[in-house]
Order: sequence, then structure tokens, then C-alpha cells
Amino acid sequence: TTFLQDAAVMMDVIPEHPIWKHELFKTQLFLDFQSKVKSHITTNHGPESSILARFAPEVEQQLSNINHLLRGFNERQRQSDQAQRQLQQAFNNVISRKQQLNLSVRLDHGNQATETTATIGSSSATNISNTNTNITSPPQHPSENTHPLVNEVPAVDPTPNTTANATISLPYTNEGIPVYKMNRQVATVTDLWDEWMVGRDGFWSIEELESKWGTKWRRHDRKWFNIRKRIINAVNDLQKDLGLSASSAISVLQGVMNARHWSLDRLGTELQKGAYFPSPETKRRKLGLP
Repeated sequence: TTFLQDAAVMMDVIPEHPIWKHELFKTQLFLDFQSKVKSHITTNHGPESSILARFAPEVEQQLSNINHLLRGFNERQRQSDQAQRQLQQAFNNVISRKQQLNLSVRLDHGNQATETTATIGSSSATNISNTNTNITSPPQHPSENTHPLVNEVPAVDPTPNTTANATISLPYTNEGIPVYKMNRQVATVTDLWDEWMVGRDGFWSIEELESKWGTKWRRHDRKWFNIRKRIINAVNDLQKDLGLSASSAISVLQGVMNARHWSLDRLGTELQKGAYFPSPETKRRKLGLP
């Protein structure tokens, strides 16, 4: 029965199939049956959504919810694409000098500061104006500081024999001490030396923090500081004991880390507890041996 019902429709779908040559499909009885099947299909054919709603309402509801989520996602994606295009257009306008770009830099000159504003516009020249001159620099005594300040990092000297500091958004405590925590992403001796001597990402160098604020800035970072200071001391020891340059001393310690599969923290810990010395001369000196 199922085969005959399907055949009534499949004869139109695959009209060249050899099975339709059988005499059964040429009888008037089958032709009348085929006509009734086609009429029934035409009369009861409806949209897929209405069929789902009738026979599988839960499935239809889930599909509707998914469709709603997809429309929301597409709308958010459209807004994101539009914002990205606007940002790209603004960037292109600045590069092509169709739009101005304003920059503000605060320069320290001894006990006074100057805030300099630079405007990069559509012309080939850059306009620079100085405002708010004779501004008192960050207070030197904790009792005088009542508002958060910003950190100062070295910049290019604007005039001969004048020290200038550009500023970034690094706050101070109420006692006038910079808020800085040593970088936890530093994993090599080279990067640690850079953080210690130069400063990373525009922040104070550890050497400057130690020089200006002693131990106060690292009250909550002492253990981390002490272990890494052992590594800095080891670099200095290698320079003193063996006459190496800073870069060569750093390479020696990094080679020890790599060969022994030590982390930076492990190297500092071994140095701290005296289980490892950067050179025989250092060991003799540390242990007071001839």
C-alpha cells in the first residue's frame, strides 16, 4: 500500500524510471487512484511553519526562539560593524589630516610644571601651546598631598639643561606614594632588568621607586620584590666579579634558567637561600672565603 501511494507521486518526480512500464501503472484503477492522491496533496499542502505548529508545537516554539536570538545577534553584529567602520573612518581622517587630534602632555621643570597641548590638524604644521605654567609639582611631603597625583616617566628634554617628565595615569596614595605593583607577567631576566632599570609600559622604574620612596611603595609587595632583587644583585655581581657587561650577565643567568628549567621565581629563590651563586668568585665573597 505504501509503495503504491508513493508511486502515485514519484511517477512525476522520476518519470523515466523503468518500473513505471509495468502494466499495473497503466490500469484505469491506478490512474484513478493517482488522481485522488494528487488532489489530496494539493488540497492539504500548507506552510512548514503551520505544519510544525499543528503537529510539533514544542519544536516550533524552540525554532521561533532560536530565530529571535539570531535576529538579535545579527542586529548587534550590525551595530558593532558600524562602530568599527566609524572608528576606522576617524582614524583615516586623522592620518589624512581631515580631522584634528589633540594631545596634552604635562612637563616638570624642577619645582614647576608646564602643561603643553599639541593639536595635529589638517595643515602640515603642528600647533603647540603652553598653558597652566608655574604649576607646583607633586608635593614632596606626605602631609601636603590631599589629592591623587599621576606618575612621572622620563621624556625627551625640551630645552638644554632642563629635565622634563611626561605624565601618565598612575595614581598616588594619600601619603604621596606611587601606587605600583611589580609586573606579574615578567618571566625573563631581560624583562626584569628592564622593569628594574627603565620601567615597563610607562611606569616608574623600580630603581627610581627605591631611590625616592624607599620601602614605602612596596609595603604589600615585599616578598615578590625581595626574590627579584636577588636576581638584579646577581647581574651586578657578575659584572663586578667577572667584568661582564649587563647584557652578558643577563644572558648567563637566563642560560641557567633555561638549562635547569627554572622559572624567574625559582632562580630568585635559589639565590636567596644561597643554593646557587652566579660565579665562584661571588660564592667565595658571599661566604667570606679566601
